[in-house]
Amino acid sequence: MRASFIWSSLSDTLKNQKKFGTHFYLYNKRFSPAFYCLFGILLFVLIFSRIIYAQEINNLDVKIKGEELIVSISIILHEEFINEVKNGIQKELIFYIDLFRVWKFWPDEYVYGNSIVRKIVGDVIKGEYIMSSFDRNKKVIIEKKFKSLESMLKAMAEIGPISLINIKGMESGDYYVRVTVESRLRKLPPVVGYILFFIPEKEFSITKDSPIFRLGSR
Repeated sequence: MRASFIWSSLSDTLKNQKKFGTHFYLYNKRFSPAFYCLFGILLFVLIFSRIIYAQEINNLDVKIKGEELIVSISIILHEEFINEVKNGIQKELIFYIDLFRVWKFWPDEYVYGNSIVRKIVGDVIKGEYIMSSFDRNKKVIIEKKFKSLESMLKAMAEIGPISLINIKGMESGDYYVRVTVESRLRKLPPVVGYILFFIPEKEFSITKDSPIFRLGSR
C-alpha cells in the first residue's frame, strides 16, 4: 500500500472527527481501533520504505590537476525514487561538497565547500523532463530538457568533474572531501503534517568521505 493512499485515508478519517479550533486530538474517544491500526501502518510504511529505498553514493573521486582540486560524484537512485519521477512528482537533490583538514588532537577543520541543487519536473503527458542545476559558488542556474527518463536520471545523479578549490598556497596537511546528498520530502497534507510532526523533512540523507590525501608543500 502506497503512503499517498494511507495519507488520503487518514485525512478522510480525521475530517469525521470532532474539531476544536485548529487542533485535532488523537486521544478522542471517537477514534476507533481501526484508526490506530491505520496510523501504525502509516508509520511502518514511512520508516520501512526509507530503509528499502535508501540511496547510495557509489563514486567519489578526488584528483589534483595542476592547482585545482577536482571532484567527481555519482549516486545510485533506487526504484521508489525513479517511480515517483516517472509519475511526474517533482524531486530535488542537494549535493554538499566540503573540504576538511585532518588534525590529530582536534576535530577536523572545515576548509571550504560548495553545494549544487538539482531539481526536476516531469511532464507525464509530453514525456519530457526539465532539470535545473544551481551552483551556489558560481551563482549560476542551468536548465536542460530531456526526452529520455534514463538520460535525465543519469544527469541528475552525477556531478563533475568540477573544480572545488584552487590549492595554491594551501597549508601543508592531510585533507579529505566529504559529500552529503539530500532529498527533501514533498510537503505533506496540512492535517497529516500536523499530526506527524516528528517525521523527518528529508526523504534521505547520505554521506561519504574520500580517502585522506596530502596538500601543501611537503
